[in-house]
Amino acid sequence: MGDCYCWVVQVPGNGHLRYSRASPVQDNKMTTLVAMTPHEFDAYLQYSAMGYAEDNVRSGRWPEQGAMERALADMRNSLPQGVHTPDQHLFNITDDSGSVVGHLWYATFDQCGHRSAFIYDIEILPEHRQQGHATGAIKAMREQLAESGIHDIQLHVFAFNEGAIALYRKLGFTVSGFNMFLRDSPAAQ
Repeated sequence: MGDCYCWVVQVPGNGHLRYSRASPVQDNKMTTLVAMTPHEFDAYLQYSAMGYAEDNVRSGRWPEQGAMERALADMRNSLPQGVHTPDQHLFNITDDSGSVVGHLWYATFDQCGHRSAFIYDIEILPEHRQQGHATGAIKAMREQLAESGIHDIQLHVFAFNEGAIALYRKLGFTVSGFNMFLRDSPAAQ
């Protein structure tokens, strides 16, 4: 129940990508990444922390009591300057009409002598799922990263999130390791 997967993808970079847009397969809709504003960040922080807390409780990693407070503390620690935190990139995911359909947060960092990225959060709002927006957002992110010479992307996904796992596999991510969980009880000894 507490298994976690870590995914890594090598992104082919040709230096010719110039747009923060991607065209998902379904209905030729465009998905765009739009930088999050400080005002939007406040609402995002609450929404995202709630999902982060629920996922950690569901996976068995955290007890329910205090989970929301812990999630908020983790996120505030990672984003002490909100949208202005260095090397943290926060976006609204919008559709071709400009409506917000989700959110993306990734970080860039140095690893083993080269720049890499880590996706902390990608969430498509429930009413906009299964329309290609997650695929489009990841494609747009890859274009942005390629322009910066970043070709390695990592992320974490909970083992129970089978839809996300299938999407990441489809996009070329591979499993690079497993996090496993055991809550030892006195009765088991």
